[in-house]
Amino acid sequence: MPKPTTSLTAELYERGFVFVPGLLSPEEAREYRIKILNNCGVEEGNLDPTRRWLLGDGPNKCKEWWSLIVNSRILNLMHEIIGPEIRYLRNADLQVQNDRRIWHRDSPCRQFGKGPDFDESRSPYHVYRVGVYFHSYAESGSALGLVPGSHHREPWLLPHELTFWDYVRSALRQDYLLAPFVSVRPVWIKAGFGDCIIFDARVLHAPSKFHGPKLAAYLSYGANNEHSRAFYQHYAHDRKDLKYPPLDPELREILREKNLLLEETSSTVVHA
Repeated sequence: MPKPTTSLTAELYERGFVFVPGLLSPEEAREYRIKILNNCGVEEGNLDPTRRWLLGDGPNKCKEWWSLIVNSRILNLMHEIIGPEIRYLRNADLQVQNDRRIWHRDSPCRQFGKGPDFDESRSPYHVYRVGVYFHSYAESGSALGLVPGSHHREPWLLPHELTFWDYVRSALRQDYLLAPFVSVRPVWIKAGFGDCIIFDARVLHAPSKFHGPKLAAYLSYGANNEHSRAFYQHYAHDRKDLKYPPLDPELREILREKNLLLEETSSTVVHA
């Protein structure tokens, strides 16, 4: 990977994530909060604390979210991190009170060091998840835990810890039981209204417990290279459970005009 040239890229290179407070103004964050509540069919103040809702591909399916995809502040950050050739990578979610409390990577290759995601001999790995939040920390109590440097290195004990906790979850029949680590110390980011977290898709991460409304949108961007195409292929085509429809032609044209459209090659195909 090329040597980082700014403090932002240096932090992202070393730790694998950066916290961007106040990406959106309070007014913008409130507007998006109303949108996400409307999307899940509830009004402000009437959100059942036990309700869990996730709309995969939501920012792409719902036209009112396209403004966030092409938000100038997000794109400026991506340009600083990646360079001029950035692409929108389709994998995006709208989340209300997501409680998937398990350590995981979002990259197609989930095991550290195994698979093409960890081979940067031909192209640097520039695939990033961008989380934007529409709640205050005080009301939600929610934080995102990330394991620093887990995109570049992993203590020998960590995979054994993950395997052990997989066994514990299975034995207790608890799908989402957050493992406490011995070999690493996660960083917990208490993001709030309008804040943003950007992280390398290979970084181990997990959400904390929460006690109140927790609302967020997640987007994905990357460089115009093989790693981004593999990421796009994995989520848009290979993951049959996600059932992504063809990209809306109007959104496709918007992305093309802004030079954000990732053109699919013959190796990036839709499987019937």
